[in-house]
Amino acid sequence: MNIRNALISMVMSLAMIAIASAQDEGQDQAQAEPMPAQLNTKAKQFSYVVGMDVGKSLKKLDADVELDTVIQAIRDTVNGSEQLLSEQQANSIKQAYFKEKQQEAAVKAEEQAAANREKGQAFLAENAKKDGVKTTESGLQYKAIEEGSGPKPDANDRVTVHYTGTLIDGTKFDSSRDRGQPATFQLNQVIPGWTEGLQLMSQGAHYKFFIPADLAYGDRGAGDVIQPGSTLIFDVELLNVEKVDAVSGDDSDSDTK
Repeated sequence: MNIRNALISMVMSLAMIAIASAQDEGQDQAQAEPMPAQLNTKAKQFSYVVGMDVGKSLKKLDADVELDTVIQAIRDTVNGSEQLLSEQQANSIKQAYFKEKQQEAAVKAEEQAAANREKGQAFLAENAKKDGVKTTESGLQYKAIEEGSGPKPDANDRVTVHYTGTLIDGTKFDSSRDRGQPATFQLNQVIPGWTEGLQLMSQGAHYKFFIPADLAYGDRGAGDVIQPGSTLIFDVELLNVEKVDAVSGDDSDSDTK
């Protein structure tokens, strides 16, 4: 999790706890679970809840945090004691810390991208030798599992597909089939490998695409599973092609709607 976002999330969570506590104040305490003996007042109970929430947020941070120092800062702030740092010093430290972490993340992403690109290139080189696999000029690889008999989409057309996406090690990261709901989108609004690949298909076709990083998400990656530089595999069924007028953007009178 981004450190800045985590800190913001922690503050928001504390506010939500306070609101929830106020809303639940009138609930029947007899239905509550037994409280530990050391939490024998509402103040102690709420204080512990706040500590739990802060602890969860701190645990998510990839940071070298000294809990004793954190507790000292909280105590000084809550009690109105003289703080060891001025607001200006605190802001300067936070900015320097965030900058350092961003630089570390950038280096890590570069290293991941280089390693994943190397793996992807080796995979594609071997994959290109397999029966039925074809490679386009851009480097996109595809294999026709079943051909269709309907129209082929243009880049500006809308398509409806069922698909499953995996990494080259077989890790699944997305699937419309698992959701039980096909996806509909304009073909020029997705990754380049999809835009190019689906134009090779006719409606009703079933293809498998092997998409190098430059035609997928490049060195930025996507989400928690698709790392920078990842080569992706998509198993795609083209269910429907909806022709769109390239100039006006309006739907045509195609029978394929």
